[in-house]
Amino acid sequence: MSVNLQVNVIGQLMLFKNSTFKDAYVFLDELIQNAQRANAKNVYVRFEAENNLMKIENDGDTLKDPQVLFRVAESGWEDKVMKSENPFGMGFFSILTVSDYIEVYSGSQKVIFDVNHVIETKDTSIQVEESETAYEGFKLVLHNIDYERFSPWQMRERLKRLGQFVHELDIHVDGEKQEKKELTKTDGSIYATSIEDDDIKGWIALQEYGFFGSLKVFYKGREVTKLDGFPYLTGDLHISDKTLTLRQPDRRDIIEDEKYDKFKEIVHTYASIIAEEAILKKDHKNLQTFKDAISYYADKEQLRQKMEFVVYESKDSRNYLKKITQTLKKTKGQESTTLQECELFLRKEEEALLPMESEEDVSTFSLSIEEKSPKARGVVEHASRSSSSHEEGYTERPKIPEDRLDEREAFKLIDNQAPTFWMNFEQIVEYEKEFLIADHYSLRLIIAENPYEEKILGTFEDMSVLHISTLKETITLEGELKKVSLTDPDKRAIQLLDMVSRMFGFKENVFRVGELTVFKSVSLDVLGQRFESEEAGIVAVFNKKENKVFVDYEVFQSQGLVMSDELTVQDFQFLLKYLPILLQQMRMIPDFSNIVSKAIGKSFSGDFHLLALNTLAEASLPNVKTSC
Repeated sequence: MSVNLQVNVIGQLMLFKNSTFKDAYVFLDELIQNAQRANAKNVYVRFEAENNLMKIENDGDTLKDPQVLFRVAESGWEDKVMKSENPFGMGFFSILTVSDYIEVYSGSQKVIFDVNHVIETKDTSIQVEESETAYEGFKLVLHNIDYERFSPWQMRERLKRLGQFVHELDIHVDGEKQEKKELTKTDGSIYATSIEDDDIKGWIALQEYGFFGSLKVFYKGREVTKLDGFPYLTGDLHISDKTLTLRQPDRRDIIEDEKYDKFKEIVHTYASIIAEEAILKKDHKNLQTFKDAISYYADKEQLRQKMEFVVYESKDSRNYLKKITQTLKKTKGQESTTLQECELFLRKEEEALLPMESEEDVSTFSLSIEEKSPKARGVVEHASRSSSSHEEGYTERPKIPEDRLDEREAFKLIDNQAPTFWMNFEQIVEYEKEFLIADHYSLRLIIAENPYEEKILGTFEDMSVLHISTLKETITLEGELKKVSLTDPDKRAIQLLDMVSRMFGFKENVFRVGELTVFKSVSLDVLGQRFESEEAGIVAVFNKKENKVFVDYEVFQSQGLVMSDELTVQDFQFLLKYLPILLQQMRMIPDFSNIVSKAIGKSFSGDFHLLALNTLAEASLPNVKTSC
């Protein structure tokens, strides 16, 4: 008995025999898929390298008509299989890439397929013999295997993976059954999730590195391709025909159609969920490690609705931040320190103050920042023990176990709340001035503990959540001077002030003396708030309206000033003590520098204080009339 090849199949034979597939071991996938279609429960593979043989058999349905093996468009299996799996009839022909002499055993039939003979003679008849014993299932014996080109180890690895993921049957390699793997079981990554949709099963995980990703797609248990467009993502995704359209004949490429777009959307949604959960858990160490991956997939709009932030609002919590700032100043220029690392040192110092009478004392301890101010330790550098020692020095950095962190009440940001300011942890030192303003006025403050909180907080301006850099304090001082009855010390002071005025080129005394009251007005523009208070202890203040420097007469009473035609020691002591303050206010007079330059006959932009001291050293007291 014989079967005849279709005429056009000879051309296909030559094509397959001389083809180089992207994947040299794809024939194993195709043979396992054929076994699936035959309803097999087991596939047995044996390598006989010494004879250049390979045997593959399964316990599936018996092949009734050998002719279908040689029809490219048919598979020989049930109609329901033909319809549901879109068979393309390439499974048998794929083995032509590894063998040119094939024996087929199925039922009572034996088929011998000599590829070289068919191609050379153009003889389209294939010999079919009756086997002495019936074979239940389907068996292939592949001859002339080039084991130098086709590595037995790589073929075993391929079959091992197929055995893991093809759950409809078991694969046995050289007598060893390959273990199954649960399709939705992750690889143990920190940020991973299982996927079990109608048409997708598997898992995905975020990677620390790998911008191009390593997300694999499997069809019928065999790897199809790696999925592009998902950086920092790894995993295994198992699909069906309903999920994606694969390009024939070898189904190694995905056709980018509507199904492909939907598939990518589903995968991206799962990746966003992983990133979201990672941020909400606030595992700061791993957040830093996976920052690129999490930033890529995090959905800001979703996080706006779900994130909670720790608010430093009470006096205790703000004092706590002050101590954190001290720690950061000490570690400035060193490797980055985290908020949790600083917290650990502060907590250790607090606990060191406790009496260690019993474990109960420690467990009931409540941190009281207001009463104690522990010294922050920061980063500790340990030198080597001796110059001859092989033991190198090392850096001791604080590490924070999760169970040692303070638990603080968190809340979600809502509309129409009181203005809240935020900054990231590394900006505590940079914006210390603004932080002190917030502390002084008891403003609400959030410290972004990781880059993701920072990004989300930056989107809340519409809800009165502003970066602390916008918190500016505008301070205005205004003076009120009342006339008083002048004593001799007051009159002497006026003479000295007149001398100072003329030293700097003014034609009249730019100072006025009296009972000085100073009011401070503070405006926080971003809040639209204004605070006013009376400031005590101010000696002098420039009055812009009168273009004069107002000086408080009380500062003269204890200086020992007396009327004299010459400069006295007390005069010099008074001038040396108050000249810096007076000069500071004088410099607010319009065109001050030009007036000084004109007086000394040259342009001057140096130290005005030093200029005054040099002038005083040569000065003599002018004969001036005392006046208020």
